[in-house]
Amino acid sequence: MDVGFEKAKDGAPYARLGPGWVGFEQTLDDAVGSLPPRGSRETSVSTYWIDRALARVRQMVASGETGPFQGGNATTLSLIEGRVVASSDYELFDPEAMSGEMFADILQAWRGEVVRVRDEECPRIPDTYRGNPYPDQ
Repeated sequence: MDVGFEKAKDGAPYARLGPGWVGFEQTLDDAVGSLPPRGSRETSVSTYWIDRALARVRQMVASGETGPFQGGNATTLSLIEGRVVASSDYELFDPEAMSGEMFADILQAWRGEVVRVRDEECPRIPDTYRGNPYPDQ
């Protein structure tokens, strides 16, 4: 899959997967994102949420776990039978699924773009737009 990127007004890059993946795009925007977590000393875009999602899905695949592994305000990412499922908590879109490998490839590409933007463009991200870190982090 070709992953494209779209920048928000604050300079944060968002992954764009194409017309067949609207639910996944919404879930990646909501549950992952490239903004630093609340309380972080990072002043620009961050790989924190991407790294967390990658680590957690890999850990779950290796141990044979299933269930949710990351969520946002209105969406959830789950691992079910080796596939990553993006779902809306409020039924705004039908659940979408892809292989864990495809999901990891998308996040790796997005991570590379976030690092590039952070290192070359250095957009400043205000504290008001940061997400709360998970309790286990």
